[in-house]
Amino acid sequence: MDITRADRPSHSCNDAEQIAQRLYGLNVAARELPSDADQNFVVTERDGGKFVLKIANIVESRINLELQNALLEHIKKTDTSLGVPKIISSRSDNQIESIRNRRNADEMVRLMSWVDGIPLVDFRYTRPGLLREFGSFLGKFTKAIGDFEHPGMDREFRWDLKNAHSVINSNLSYIRNQEDREIIKRIAERAQQVTEETENSLRKSVIHGDANNYNLLVKRGFVRAKKWHQVSVSGIIDFGDVIRTHTINELAIALGYLLLHTPDRMAVTTELVRGYTEQYKLNDNELRALFPLALARLAVSATISAYQKHLEPDNEYLVLTEKSAWDVLRSINDADYLLNETAIFNAAGIKRKSILVNTDKMPLSFDLSLADHEEVKFVPFDLTPESLQVGNLVDLETSTSVIDKIEKLLVRQNANIAYASYNEARLLNTNAILSREEWEPGVEGSVLLGVDLFALSECELRANTDLRIKALTKYDNSTDFMLAIENDDSSFRLIIRHLDSENCKNREYDQIVKAGETIGRFGIIPDSNLSHTQVQIITDNSFSLEQIKSSCHLTDRDCWLSLTADPLSLFTSVSKDINR
Repeated sequence: MDITRADRPSHSCNDAEQIAQRLYGLNVAARELPSDADQNFVVTERDGGKFVLKIANIVESRINLELQNALLEHIKKTDTSLGVPKIISSRSDNQIESIRNRRNADEMVRLMSWVDGIPLVDFRYTRPGLLREFGSFLGKFTKAIGDFEHPGMDREFRWDLKNAHSVINSNLSYIRNQEDREIIKRIAERAQQVTEETENSLRKSVIHGDANNYNLLVKRGFVRAKKWHQVSVSGIIDFGDVIRTHTINELAIALGYLLLHTPDRMAVTTELVRGYTEQYKLNDNELRALFPLALARLAVSATISAYQKHLEPDNEYLVLTEKSAWDVLRSINDADYLLNETAIFNAAGIKRKSILVNTDKMPLSFDLSLADHEEVKFVPFDLTPESLQVGNLVDLETSTSVIDKIEKLLVRQNANIAYASYNEARLLNTNAILSREEWEPGVEGSVLLGVDLFALSECELRANTDLRIKALTKYDNSTDFMLAIENDDSSFRLIIRHLDSENCKNREYDQIVKAGETIGRFGIIPDSNLSHTQVQIITDNSFSLEQIKSSCHLTDRDCWLSLTADPLSLFTSVSKDINR
């Protein structure tokens, strides 16, 4: 259903006040609210009581309004904790009234109670507790309307995510940029594929259909004992997109819009899903479909916006989220799908184990050879917050005290290589990228996703089997060099960081490193006697070097540990030393 400007109501605030008086007996002051297809007014009585007067467009069907009203009444009966509007009957005891507009066409009118709260779009909402509460609210909402039925619930609706692929294709030509069209096509095809593969296990029910950041409301409450403001979800409004479709589409739509306003998408995904699944359990295929469907919603929004902009180029409301949607869509790659799917399963309590949990069985090992050919002896160095070896230090990147402590440990233990372990939680490396003071105050620190190796002299890393270089990054004006290498079966990828760039300057993409050859030399740590490298195992090869983190935030630990493995047993000398 395409709504043109001629179809939309065009009443003044004075008209709205007269309608409220004539039909509902209210003496009010009216103020217009933003709207797409209809016209909405907040009408306020002298004593402060508020209502929403809704005037539908002339092509709206009566059965759709009856569907919305019936659903609101159902929610009030099944879960009174959910903040939703209440239908107010007219003086004639009707839930839906009719008026004649200036063009002599009939328009349907309803009055609803006001739901207190601030639209999510106007609020800084990135803290995990609130996101989890949004998820919990939606989970309770899904549960409350799961058994709802109505004659109007099965309808054709272009915003229904079941129709995403066809809607996108029919509007694709209105996107002028060829690269953008290709981005949208890939996202639509991926969502279509996962929906077709999981169709038989995707449950169906009525959903709200538009749980976006304009329709979700939050409120503040001051906690005197703790002297801080508690923020909570107060309700959801605008039921114009109600439809029976795949149940998972409710969460996918909410997730899609939440992704628009955060630099940390995986964290938003995790908290929203965690809250939702605490109230409403999802099956594996629903979890698998969630992220592709969330992106499909943004793709639908972008293509419909392009079409509507073609029809009404001066209507700003119709392209309200267009720029933010494109920012997300243009940045998505294969690794984002993998990371977010892993985060979704973990958040739902289904832990995905690393593909290569037992590195002892890997067909690959390394030897470390020191420049003076002395015997290699390893010693562990603890960089956790509780470490007695570190003390009260925060940042490994700038703290020369940590380097001094490693040097002294190696001398004291008569060792020549110190290692910091995989999956080690640490306060070190808490930099601007990992810090989430805005997101979760007081929860700082990182988790090591590889093994850090510190040598007391020059040290070379050698292969015990043939390897192929699959990616490399050379840093200008730096001693650092990073390689990604694979063995023949490509079942995993090794990331080696902080190699000496001069030593690696002749390395090239797809180059073979023969067994026994030097892969690279440890990078020298400035103003010290130490050299350093880091080795990491990635169990999925869809990542680019730029997407692979050497450390992750504590809240992302489960997700990244599912995609990495412990590299210690790759080093034959380390394995022997540990086993002694």
